[in-house]
Amino acid sequence: GINAEYGGHSHNMLKSLFFLSCLLVLPLVLTEETEEPQTEAQNISGSWSRGYNDAIPWKSLKDGFEEAVKEDKPVMILISKSDCPACDLLKEVFKKSKKILELSEDFVMITMVDREIPPNEINSKYHPDGLDYVPRILFADPDGDIRIDIFNGIGNPEFKYYYFREDQVVNSMTAVLEDTPVPTHPPAPESNGEEGSCQAPSTADSTTADEQGNKEVKDEL
Repeated sequence: GINAEYGGHSHNMLKSLFFLSCLLVLPLVLTEETEEPQTEAQNISGSWSRGYNDAIPWKSLKDGFEEAVKEDKPVMILISKSDCPACDLLKEVFKKSKKILELSEDFVMITMVDREIPPNEINSKYHPDGLDYVPRILFADPDGDIRIDIFNGIGNPEFKYYYFREDQVVNSMTAVLEDTPVPTHPPAPESNGEEGSCQAPSTADSTTADEQGNKEVKDEL
């Protein structure tokens, strides 16, 4: 009788423990199933940087313009895509540039890939020169108006919003903050476009950095 009673108690205890363990596990399963999936950019770096320097507080398009209105700051929009050699080179420029990092404090910085452009604006607002190439950098007022007058004045005039060197990005950021025209003179011949560039040619290569950058963007078209 004692053994039977003990066995019954043990069986009931096991059932109770099993029931409690189910209650503990169930909320974890439900949380995992209902958790909002991360975007591609967040999966890669935990932020919206997409590789363009995690020290810069990059925002999504929606959040960025909301902050721009609230803070009354100008906006920089960097549009790129995955599997893009020219974009990878520009990422190195942003990672290494202390000047871009410093100037970014006075902007709301937005990154987006080309497929995130709102469908009703694919052929207009974010393609101010009518061309579809990446990477491209646009500047905007807090209310969302694109500053078509801010472009890479020392790059390839065929691709006005394509940047591939630090000085080009810094020139445009400075022009926005100081409300001055962008410089439109070519880089000094003696510099060979090497200063601040992550794609400067070797001395044995007669191709200039500008020509290399222009070739990159044409390859992306």
